[in-house]
Amino acid sequence: MGGALLEEDVEKIIKKAGFTNFFAKSEEVTDQYAEKWGYGLQIKQYIQETMFIGNK
Repeated sequence: MGGALLEEDVEKIIKKAGFTNFFAKSEEVTDQYAEKWGYGLQIKQYIQETMFIGNK
């Protein structure tokens, strides 16, 4: 996927920003979101929603 970051890169960015005790909570996207985002392509298996939670 173009522009996607590796998990390790995201972790470095978050630490550099001063966050500690953080974690990522990932979930599948809805069928409607995948269809809208993918312009009708079958991409749901390649994308996910992730929320980062941490302390600063």
